[in-house]
This record gives sequence, structure tokens and C-alpha cells, in this order.
Amino acid sequence: MALNGSAASGRFVGAELVIDPIGTVFEPLEHSPAPFRSHLISGECIGDFVMSMLDWNGYRQQVLSGVGALGKLSPDTVKGYVTLGGAGQKTGRLDAKTRELIALAVAISLRCDGCITAARKTGATKEEIAEALGVAVSVNAGAALVYSTRTLDAFDAASNA
Repeated sequence: MALNGSAASGRFVGAELVIDPIGTVFEPLEHSPAPFRSHLISGECIGDFVMSMLDWNGYRQQVLSGVGALGKLSPDTVKGYVTLGGAGQKTGRLDAKTRELIALAVAISLRCDGCITAARKTGATKEEIAEALGVAVSVNAGAALVYSTRTLDAFDAASNA
């Protein structure tokens, strides 16, 4: 793929992608409903682009393959995981989408890339996913705030010793 630009400036504009000065790759996706708009390079609008950090479909397949390989080496580990995952379903109090949105918020908190693509399969909308992400951001901020008080407490305890 041919790119126009200079490595010194870190700005490249090509027919298929754009790489910004810090190395972020922007790929034009004409079929996307919400592309990033108007990324500026040398003061000119280069069009509509969506940033894709990872080939999520390929990554998910890679994770599933890895879990399958682990299952062959340690079948009880994977069976135990499946049992834990299915335990909540048996009560019937939460539907699959709600459980998956909760799992998504937890996955964001734990930074589990392999977990963050599943909510869409249960019919969650982008807006519902955004709300679950907001909960995750709030919980993480709250946890940092609470843990900050523990840090100050530990600091005070150390100075009293």
C-alpha cells in the first residue's frame, strides 16, 4: 500500500489509511454509521475515518482457539469456568443481555480484552453498552477514590510508627 508523506513529520496520507504522528492508524470505512470526522493533516480535512485498534473478530477467534487448547490440556479448568458462567442463568432473575452488560462492566474494570466483544451477541445496543461502560468508569473512579483514602491512612500510620 503506497503512502504519501514523510517519516520525519510522522504524517502519512494514503488511499487506504492514515497514520498520525504518534502512530495511530485510521482506516476509512465508508460503510460505518459513525466514522470519525475531519482528522486534520497539514490543515486539510482528509475525510471520514474510523480508528480500529484491533481486528476484534480475529482476536476473538484467537482467544477462543486458545481456550480450546487450554481445555485440551486442563479440561476441568475450562469446565469449571463454563459451570461458573452458567450458574447465574439457572436462577432466571436476569436475562442474558443484562448479565452480559454486567460482565462487560466488570471486563472493562479488569481490562479483559477477550470479554469485551460478547455483549453485542445478546442484543445489547450501542447505547446500552455505552451506559454499562459509564458504570464501569464510575466504579473504577470510585474505587480509586476509596483506595486513595487507604493510601493516606497507610501514610499516616507509617509516620506514627
